Amino acid sequence: MSSTTSERLLILKRRQHHEHDAIVTAFSPQRGRLNLLARGVAKPQSKLAGHLEPLTIVDGLIVWSQRPLLSSATSRQSFIGLKDQLAAIVLAGQVVNRLLAWCPVGQALPAAWHDLVDLFDFWNQAPRSLATITWSAQIVEWRLAHYLGYAPDLSSGKITDSQIRVSTPVVQLLEQALADNWLELTKPGPSPTILEQVTDFFNQWFNFLDNNLC
Repeated sequence: MSSTTSERLLILKRRQHHEHDAIVTAFSPQRGRLNLLARGVAKPQSKLAGHLEPLTIVDGLIVWSQRPLLSSATSRQSFIGLKDQLAAIVLAGQVVNRLLAWCPVGQALPAAWHDLVDLFDFWNQAPRSLATITWSAQIVEWRLAHYLGYAPDLSSGKITDSQIRVSTPVVQLLEQALADNWLELTKPGPSPTILEQVTDFFNQWFNFLDNNLC
């Protein structure tokens, strides 16, 4: 016998399923990543489609059965300001793709959910520089890696079993990024030199994860 629950969801992705339906990938603070069937969203008269755009927070009604069904959804926040910034859209997609690659379906990650919402809200409040958007996206990915146990121990100055070395200022900055007030690190943000070193570290580290984990 199926049950029905109301869930706060962050819509991450939507893809067509058969002629009129869609599979919606959403992120819930209590239930983690979910793949939900949404019926009839491709029909012109669908009232559900407009609420299921990626990077939208909704209150959804889920019918739990062999294939969970998202039977209704009401938009709560759509981050319109974020969607007007090309760099923010690109980097939001990068963060979402990391989450999809790293997070198992159904693993509750409430802290990661709040990090994502805080990040998108921060970008939505006002246009941000490319450096600020890049750095804040890297912080959230770094924090997600820690929640999942994928972040390396940098005490040795390098990633274990790799040649990726990290300078002391970068290590200190990454440790600060794990604090509750991580958004403060975006004001005004690291110096261009440190940001370049951090970005170089992340590029190499993600490549290491792609080859050894994902």
